[in-house]
Amino acid sequence: MRRILPILLALALAPAASSRVPSPCALLTNAEVAKALGTPVASRISGKLGLEPTCTWDSAPLSSFTSARSEVNVNLAPISKARFEKEAKQTHGVPVHGVGEAALWLDGPAQVLWFWHHGYALNLQVIDVSSPQASATKLAKAMVNRF
Repeated sequence: MRRILPILLALALAPAASSRVPSPCALLTNAEVAKALGTPVASRISGKLGLEPTCTWDSAPLSSFTSARSEVNVNLAPISKARFEKEAKQTHGVPVHGVGEAALWLDGPAQVLWFWHHGYALNLQVIDVSSPQASATKLAKAMVNRF
């Protein structure tokens, strides 16, 4: 996992290839995210990680006894497919088929579906759900259909 985080951070901080980067918040609906989380979306926040756009959807607290929330995080960075494939070889990710043009599930302290589609590397993280990989894969397929 120590090798994965610097790669993901480098991708997030990479200079944009064009000024027209898609908004991650436009790639999923609140209804799709709510279905993946199994609970209504309480907030959707657009932001930046370095220079790259991000979007975070949060549920309401999971119970009245905690502030823990289920969450979906998406960020994207424009990169070439060759660079994505080169970076992917340095991870210990598991290939995921049917998502974008290339995809890996990175299973560690941060479970991330990392995929490439139409010139962008996308990181999709689903937190505090029973099946994060299945949920992330389903959401990624919806995202790809909006590119």
